[in-house]
Amino acid sequence: MSLKPALVLALFLILFGCSDSKKYPIESAKVDVNYYLTALNEVESQLKSNQSNFSLRMRKLLISRELNWPEDVRSDISYLRKEMGLSYELMQYAVDFYQTYNYHEELLAILEEWESINSPFSRSDRLKIDAYLGLGRFREASYRLWEYIQSNKNNTEALLFAASNYLRLGDSTRAIYAYGRVAEIKPSSEELLELYVPMLIQMGYPDRASDVLIHQKIDSANLGKRLVIGEVYFQTGDIQKAHDLLRGDSSSRSFLKRIDWFEQTLQWDSAVNQVNQLIWKDSSNVALLRKAQLLENRGWLSSSYNLYGMVVARDSTNSIAVEGAKNVGRKIAYLRSLREAEEKIPVLNVSPKKATEDNE
Repeated sequence: MSLKPALVLALFLILFGCSDSKKYPIESAKVDVNYYLTALNEVESQLKSNQSNFSLRMRKLLISRELNWPEDVRSDISYLRKEMGLSYELMQYAVDFYQTYNYHEELLAILEEWESINSPFSRSDRLKIDAYLGLGRFREASYRLWEYIQSNKNNTEALLFAASNYLRLGDSTRAIYAYGRVAEIKPSSEELLELYVPMLIQMGYPDRASDVLIHQKIDSANLGKRLVIGEVYFQTGDIQKAHDLLRGDSSSRSFLKRIDWFEQTLQWDSAVNQVNQLIWKDSSNVALLRKAQLLENRGWLSSSYNLYGMVVARDSTNSIAVEGAKNVGRKIAYLRSLREAEEKIPVLNVSPKKATEDNE
């Protein structure tokens, strides 16, 4: 065969091969949970006759992690630590397993062992904080959190972690400090709108909440954000702007929020109009109970009592309706007793002074 025909044949094979590969693309093998379950069974079967095989035990840990630890592997971790030392790979498996099953004491112990011979393990600070919280050692957790903040004053992700855990500890002062640092570093962070702003409002700092809003984007499709922003507007006195933000939204959450605002500003007719629209859209017990509460606060006790009774008739186990009916019933009875007492008060007929003198 001459060179030219051979070259033509080679090009033909290349082109054919390329077109064929496009027609029948090579797909990567899909590995599902059954693959790992089968592999785990095989490893455990081999370990029965070869308990001292380090590679088999490490493979067992690897497969178990892929299955999110279906069984207790503490004995495997302990054996490997004793026989081959605490390698970085083994440390990763152990930390993942202890975290998954909330073995906080074991987690702290292995972190201490690692750090006694090595540099701190990655995420060591967070791991210890989580462990202290899990064990109820709140003072140590708080101390570690404060150290963590001081070491990560410019790390927004770390500060948000600290803030959320301070909230778990009920320490709103330090939580606000951590969130405040995030507001300085990354004022557009969405977490500020979801957590920090509601805290500021609740604690009576609407002006600070308003400052955070300046850097936030209002997403018209995100009702949760609009509810938070609307509450800030309301708390800072921009009531019309708050209503405008939710006007036209037909969701129950939007109606309930606007009912609250109208009630707080004593706009009773508007509040009743909103709650009627809510019931027209959604006649659930939640809507009926909100109207009953509104009417009770307005002083229209008979109508409120009837609504509570309607919910009780629907669901006799509804404790809110039952308790509401009792409270309103007591108020009605009290007012009736006052009225009856007033009617029993005798009228004193006092004669004019001149007539009295004449009689004398």
